[in-house]
Amino acid sequence: MLIRGYDTQLYLTPFLDNLGLDNEDVSGVVAWMMECFEKGLVKKDELDGIDLTWGNLEAICRIVKKIAYREGIGDILADGLKFAARRMGREAEKYAMTSKGVAITSYEPRGSLKDAIQLAVIPFGELHGARGAPVRVAFDSLTACAFGLFEPPWAPDLEQVFGSVESWAIDMINAACDWELNKKEWDIMIRRIVMLERCYCLREGYVPREHDTLPNRFFDEVIYNKYGQPRKLNRDDFVNEITQWYKSLGLGEDGLPKKVTLQELGLEFVISDIEKAGRLTLM
Repeated sequence: MLIRGYDTQLYLTPFLDNLGLDNEDVSGVVAWMMECFEKGLVKKDELDGIDLTWGNLEAICRIVKKIAYREGIGDILADGLKFAARRMGREAEKYAMTSKGVAITSYEPRGSLKDAIQLAVIPFGELHGARGAPVRVAFDSLTACAFGLFEPPWAPDLEQVFGSVESWAIDMINAACDWELNKKEWDIMIRRIVMLERCYCLREGYVPREHDTLPNRFFDEVIYNKYGQPRKLNRDDFVNEITQWYKSLGLGEDGLPKKVTLQELGLEFVISDIEKAGRLTLM
């Protein structure tokens, strides 16, 4: 939305909170609507006269309030980016950046293939600080802030002094639960969590090779980083890395679980449902 300055951002955060709206998701909707306005896909009169140009704080507040109360165009936008774009038509879906139906707002995946892969495989779509890497999923389960643990530039220095964040987690679990969890058991537990998440999704109709992806725009449209270097995702590299990620978890190349993997992880109880859904791999 091109919102510059901490004072403006600090104003918008409680403004959205008081309306009961999620900062991330609504920002994706508004930014998309701004781009549609810029490209002439939506007219000012359709926005009830709101001049929805980039960085226009007053316009942002007005459109957000319409979303909260489902007034005018807000009634469409309140359905979220995926469904609002579908209702709008007029090529609007082309500019709606979503993953698993959730607006992509926090990260630009064209800057890093690793980030793009982790964003694509996360079961519930884009979330600030969340990734599909197993260790991050484990920290989400512990209600720990993976963003603060893995992202800061000083994280490697902390590990040199205090040990890995995984060792902290193991110590914390053992202290809280009176367990004697070791690193090997921790690794198995992480895989079990990731696999169980995917099995729930598979039972409900999730198709990995179809849904573990990103919008075409990230593969087709070049952007430039602050050094003027062109960036876009290479589709072949992306697909190959997705395949390697599947294999690392004991999944087939189609992203579906193997019966033997589920048995090894103590998840025998999900096999029946996954078989009924036709979601066990044959690869």
